[in-house]
Amino acid sequence: MSDDDDEHDIDLERKDTAVWLVKVPKFLAEGWTRAAESHPGISLGSVSIDSSAAASGQPPQVTLHVPDEHWAEEIPKNYTLRFTNMAPSNEFVFTENSQNRAVGIVGSVRHEATVSPIQDADYLRVMKRRTERASVHSRGVKIVGTDVVRGDHQLREVGGRTWNADLKKKRTERTLDRRERMSRKDLHDILFPLFNEFQYWNLKGLVERTNQPQAWLKEVLAEVCILNRRGPYTGMYQLKPEFTAGGSGGAPGPSGK
Repeated sequence: MSDDDDEHDIDLERKDTAVWLVKVPKFLAEGWTRAAESHPGISLGSVSIDSSAAASGQPPQVTLHVPDEHWAEEIPKNYTLRFTNMAPSNEFVFTENSQNRAVGIVGSVRHEATVSPIQDADYLRVMKRRTERASVHSRGVKIVGTDVVRGDHQLREVGGRTWNADLKKKRTERTLDRRERMSRKDLHDILFPLFNEFQYWNLKGLVERTNQPQAWLKEVLAEVCILNRRGPYTGMYQLKPEFTAGGSGGAPGPSGK
């Protein structure tokens, strides 16, 4: 075997080490990454396992807790961990080198799970703060003026109801096109509380509540939501399981009509 081949041998020493493969919300993963980079070696959280359900053959109840530290001020602290696969086969976690080549096995995956925030008082506090901050930074388009007469059409540009139908439609389309696109993070900060208020929303209602361009809103929704294509909520969005504790009601949100 050549020296070049030796460089790509994979270390199998830990192949029998049991690990869990857990999917976490993007905002939690990003918070952990920033904390680990700025404070190497710190504790990112703790896991509590209640095995009392095992007696009845059920998976244990597992919760994840983020420490109440400065770096975690904008992150919800408590999460539920739900097992999605208790016995995956032939799954391993690898370490990589700077060339993105696998160089060693961290362990063998024993369980797969997803993490979602518990919608407790701390969660609501964080979401409220994010929404307030996002609303300060986001700016809408405001038309200011007085009555204007053009030919036989009277236009009332503020609060009036005497617009010509065709001109009103064109003005509305221009206003939508000029809506300022906020950052993905700020949009998340508005969307999550909305889905805490109602489990299901249609696109028109979300456009009105977020004041965002429709194309940009749909792109972000595709990352964090499921678009129902059948059933009683066809055409309505709901959060993906990893972004919700699953305890919200089944009522749809405002239709935006």
